[in-house]
Amino acid sequence: MAELIVIDGPESGREFALRADQTLGRLQANDIPIHDAKMSRKNTRIFRQGKHWVVQDLGSKNGTWLNGESIHAERLEDGDEIRVGETLFRFALTEKGTKGSAGLADVAKATEAGSRRGGGAVSEHALSFSKWSDVERTQTSFFSLRQDLSQRDTGFRFLVFLGVLLVAAGIFFLIQILVAGAD
Repeated sequence: MAELIVIDGPESGREFALRADQTLGRLQANDIPIHDAKMSRKNTRIFRQGKHWVVQDLGSKNGTWLNGESIHAERLEDGDEIRVGETLFRFALTEKGTKGSAGLADVAKATEAGSRRGGGAVSEHALSFSKWSDVERTQTSFFSLRQDLSQRDTGFRFLVFLGVLLVAAGIFFLIQILVAGAD
């Protein structure tokens, strides 16, 4: 069993139990989403290859760093430090029954059939006991959307702006019609 521990960065202190294959980056769609503006949307992949774990950069802008060196793909050893964006992780090999990883594994088994809200698989990052409440999670989603939009080209951003403007104009005219109908 292995885990990633955030030792420095925006989400310092979080721990992630690793599965056979997962990605990390700033988008919520990643197996391990990290709210780090210097991280690419889909930055790094960590996967098991035989008996070993491998970290692989996914062509990110700022790269993936292993023990201070830029890498494309490298084998991981217990205690290795991985820097992605402004976040520093420690890779740890753990044995079943050790403090920290066993509790998370037990929760994962108990909820394997689905989430509290009904249906669907529960991922490890959902079980990592995020410090954000549901209200802040919405704000975090808007943050991720804003970060994603800032990476897009000018034409796409213009279309999104135009869409928002048209929706706002539609709401304005709908209110005008409702106010005029009330008289």
